[in-house]
Amino acid sequence: MALLVLGCSRGAAGGSGEANGHGSGPVPSVPLAAAFVDEIRGWVGAADGIWYTEDGGRRWTRRVLTQEPVIRLGFLDSHHGWALTPSGALLRTESGGEEWTPAENPGASLRSVDLVSPAQAVATDGEGLLVSRDGGRTWNRTGPPLPFADLDFVREDEGWAAGMGQIWHTRDGGKTWEAQLTLPEPDRWQGFTFVRFPSATSGWVLFCLGQGAAYQETYLLYSTADGGRTWTPRLIGPWPWCCCPDYLSTCAEHRALV
Repeated sequence: MALLVLGCSRGAAGGSGEANGHGSGPVPSVPLAAAFVDEIRGWVGAADGIWYTEDGGRRWTRRVLTQEPVIRLGFLDSHHGWALTPSGALLRTESGGEEWTPAENPGASLRSVDLVSPAQAVATDGEGLLVSRDGGRTWNRTGPPLPFADLDFVREDEGWAAGMGQIWHTRDGGKTWEAQLTLPEPDRWQGFTFVRFPSATSGWVLFCLGQGAAYQETYLLYSTADGGRTWTPRLIGPWPWCCCPDYLSTCAEHRALV
């Protein structure tokens, strides 16, 4: 698998790294999640841990070896980040990924987590919004039970969420949500969904149909430059050589990696 770069000056190609310890080399052959804080510094979650690059993806170093695959990954800045495994284990770092510590699971099977600040985090279990204001030690459910699959907040009171073929926006910390986009036959879109907003105006949302790995799966990538008032389709699949992407990351405003 490779990173497909939309507007980014540098990308990374697939390859295999060292099998044990803190190896270094090309990006793992099957990256499952990606998070970039700028065009050259980023992390990739894989079946064998979390990898880091500081040269735009030319070389990668494994920061931690995990017992489970890392399927979701996010960084607030170059120090504060989180990682999620299939069992719902939540890890966080305050050292740029050098050290990872377990965070409290809110008692739900999490699908996505986003750090809004070093103290505040938001998450979803597919049934609405969960909010922590103490670094992930305790969580409270906020707002209506909407079918979120992924979310991204740009500040404590404003964020976007998407799932089941729809995009929502909140300006009050998740107490209420406004639908911004609904795809035709939204219930069909049950595959991966990713939301990335590098700023309050610029954002990307990727929808996958959910047919499974055996199919050249239909997917849609949308972008906005006006805070979600209008959405423009940027990429429509399947392509002959590619199923639905496994992740979506932004490396700068108006730039994305899938």
